[in-house]
Amino acid sequence: MSPYDDGYFEALNKTAISTSAIDRAQQLLDLDHAFAFVRFPSEADPVLYPYLIKGELPAHYFVVHAWDADTPAAFFSAEAIKGTESTTISPTHADAVHTSYNDYRAQFGALQQLFREGDLKKAILSRTIVHELDSALNVLNAFSKLAFQYPDAMIFLINHPTDGTWIGASPELLLQCEGQHYQTLSLAGTKAATDASDWSEKEFEEHRFVSDHIRQVAASCSAKNIEEKGPYTIAAGPVKHLRTDFSFDMLAKNLGMNAFLEALHPTPAIAGWPIDEAIDAINRVEKHARKLYCGYIGQVKANSGKFYVSLRCAEIRDRKLICYSGGGITAQSHLALEWKETQLKAETLISVFKDEQ
Repeated sequence: MSPYDDGYFEALNKTAISTSAIDRAQQLLDLDHAFAFVRFPSEADPVLYPYLIKGELPAHYFVVHAWDADTPAAFFSAEAIKGTESTTISPTHADAVHTSYNDYRAQFGALQQLFREGDLKKAILSRTIVHELDSALNVLNAFSKLAFQYPDAMIFLINHPTDGTWIGASPELLLQCEGQHYQTLSLAGTKAATDASDWSEKEFEEHRFVSDHIRQVAASCSAKNIEEKGPYTIAAGPVKHLRTDFSFDMLAKNLGMNAFLEALHPTPAIAGWPIDEAIDAINRVEKHARKLYCGYIGQVKANSGKFYVSLRCAEIRDRKLICYSGGGITAQSHLALEWKETQLKAETLISVFKDEQ
């Protein structure tokens, strides 16, 4: 019997249980079942996708794409249809290792050496911040608090079949499509929300790398009617970013949404520039697997879709919150400032979880 067959929870608990989305998500957590639970920006109600798709993709589904392109994407359905199943998660984990300041300093130095020796201009250096939890955590309460505090972010809670339980609040739209009309944005250049100084050349340079990549991908895919707005400043919790909005029409009949996503991701905002050299540098210097961090997640409905980069996110396991946080490193970067930026970004989650302890 599936968890959403009539009478399943009544039989399990001997009493009737609410079928609201948040109650159903809690039951799936308790049962260690795979699911995706998401609240899109400016939408009041979250959407639950409780079924893992094993067969042909339906018209409406949710995708979870890891950073590592070699890791198969997971697809979820909101309804039990042919080719779906309710699946118990079987995560495989290495030990959770906190990135020390000394480790980060060594990795930062290795990137500076690569900047001097080759064509690498920017690389996103990430670290893991392991926060010990004093007691069992009400994850759904944390989800609700994130949704309240960050109305313009995509809030997600994912029980991934192999990568376990993840929660996040992403500010970064990767792609939104309505028929042939596409929208994306360049979100790069970061400083503390309280910093009133002008944006530096280093931050504008980081931003240009991302904007140039979007322009190149759009042009290579024969996009038409391209419009830009920005750069301008937006707040994202404890930090603020430079942002430029892009919109265009994709009229080429032989290029669909998935093909454009493949060309667009990863952007220099999560990899660096040039992209291939940056990914190689990341693989050489980072000591942790990124897993879902810097991948993308999103919803597809018939001829439309909206996808967000998996940022401001963390794994939850063994009473540990394992936050993933990164920032753009260039030859102009300062070690102490970059370390502080990653801490500020992680506070998006850590502050909420501290309140739950």
